[in-house]
Amino acid sequence: MKLIEKLKQTECFRNHTSFNFGESCSIVGNSGCLLESNYGLNIDSNVDVIRFNNGSVDGFVDKVGEKSTFRILNCHFILNIDNERYYNHQKSRFPNLDRYALYKFSGENLIFKTDPSWELWKKSNVLKEVEKNNNIYFFNKQFYNLGKKMNNNSEATNGFMGLLFALKHYDSIDCFGFSFYKKGTKEHYYDDVKCNPRNNHNFDTEEKWFNLLNKNNIISIYR
Repeated sequence: MKLIEKLKQTECFRNHTSFNFGESCSIVGNSGCLLESNYGLNIDSNVDVIRFNNGSVDGFVDKVGEKSTFRILNCHFILNIDNERYYNHQKSRFPNLDRYALYKFSGENLIFKTDPSWELWKKSNVLKEVEKNNNIYFFNKQFYNLGKKMNNNSEATNGFMGLLFALKHYDSIDCFGFSFYKKGTKEHYYDDVKCNPRNNHNFDTEEKWFNLLNKNNIISIYR
C-alpha cells in the first residue's frame, strides 16, 4: 500500500533514536471492551507493546498484559503541570485526573503527540523531572501532519498515531482495545470518563483505516 511506503519514508521523531524494534507488536487501546476479554497473554506474546496515556496494567494483567515498550501521551500531561487554568478545565472533564501523573511514570519510553506549533518540548520546567526516570520523545511535524491528513485534516488520536508508528516499524501488528468510543461501551477500562471524546476527534475515519488495514491482512484486530 502507498500508505506503508509513505510511512517508511517519514521520520517520526524530532530527536535521534536508536531503538531495536522487534518483528511484532501489540497496540493496546484503552477501551472498556478489554474488560470483556482476557487478552493479557496474547498482548504480551508479541515482542513490543505500545500503550497510551494512563492505560494501566495494575489490576488488569489478565485483560491487558504487563509488558510496555512505548507509551504515547498527549499534550495534557505537560500542560496540566505547566498551566493551572488548563488543569482546572481538564479536571472538570475528568474528575479523577491526577495533575502530576506524568511524574509517576518510571523506566518507560514516553512519546508525546502534540501540535508541533506549541513547541512543548521546550517546557524544561516540566520535562527535566520526567527525564530523570524515562526516555522522552516527540513526534515531529511531518509525522504529526501525516496523521492529520489521513483524518481529513482533523487531529489524529494517540491510538491512530500509535498505529502509524507501528506500521512504520513492525511486520506483525495486533490491535486490542479499540471500540472508537461507540455508545454502550465503557470509554476506558481503568477509569470513568465524564465527557464525550467523539466531540474532539474523527473516530469514524480512524475506524475505517483500522478496518481497511485489517481487511488487507496488514494488521489484526482483536474484538
